[in-house]
Amino acid sequence: MFDLDSDGDGCTDALEGGASLVYSDLKTSTIAGGNTGSNYSGTANYPVISNLGNVVNTFGIPTIAGSGQTIGTSQNVGQKMRLVL
Repeated sequence: MFDLDSDGDGCTDALEGGASLVYSDLKTSTIAGGNTGSNYSGTANYPVISNLGNVVNTFGIPTIAGSGQTIGTSQNVGQKMRLVL
């Protein structure tokens, strides 16, 4: 199982990371995922299933993310990413 919401606030890590990604950059994940990782400290009671898709570069980084991204607010349960469509 992959943790797509490290802090459990219901916002996908892909959007809360340090890159300038928006909701339309995401794809619905077909792998088991959600918000159940070891750092889970939030209260979201629904699975997070949005991720960056599966087109990757030679380092395994999704091409939509460029060279990657920083942690941003993905591990801060007190801060949710504003949804940008």
